[in-house]
Amino acid sequence: MNTKDYLINKYGPNPVPGAPQVIPGTIRQNLYQLFTELGFKLGAEVGVFRGRNARSMFREIPGLKLIGVEPFADQPSSTRHKTVPRYERNKLAMAGRMKDRNFTLIEKFSEIAVQDVPYDSLDFVYIDGDHSYDYVMTDIILWARRVRPGGIVSGHDYILPGDYRHKFDINVKEAVDDYTKLHKIIPLYLTDKTVGINKSDKCPSWFFVKR
Repeated sequence: MNTKDYLINKYGPNPVPGAPQVIPGTIRQNLYQLFTELGFKLGAEVGVFRGRNARSMFREIPGLKLIGVEPFADQPSSTRHKTVPRYERNKLAMAGRMKDRNFTLIEKFSEIAVQDVPYDSLDFVYIDGDHSYDYVMTDIILWARRVRPGGIVSGHDYILPGDYRHKFDINVKEAVDDYTKLHKIIPLYLTDKTVGINKSDKCPSWFFVKR
């Protein structure tokens, strides 16, 4: 059974055709459990930050080999400006959480880091980098090409109007919607914000199958 058919069998048909399909009762840890069910072992996280989410992936996906992308540096157009000491603390925290794990850090900006990853090589990518529209769209375009057909392209913070906390948060939804609409990708799945046990889980994750 291919991945798309597996998801339809698991989650059922979309009750609202044409709209994103929310999977009731799920948080992003359930997404990583899905990766385990599908036998996914090689993935990338774009925007590894302090390593908390990467740690969750390792807890949920046995045998995982993960590429983490994080420049730990600022650039003028960033939506997440930080001081140099803050970046250094983040890097140290990430290194502690990834110690003794099958983890490779590419310490470059995403559009440069992607050049180190072969096309169609990943089982999945999870995108949670810069939240400006151009960066989200660029990440989807570039990293989707690194996921093999039948793999999953996913990310964080599909936040609806009225729910977002920062002026850039809505850009994730807009970029994901535009990309999936242009490429006629159906369905687009979302985790369920109503069951989040912490602030991060209340920001839905999105995912779709790479054709």
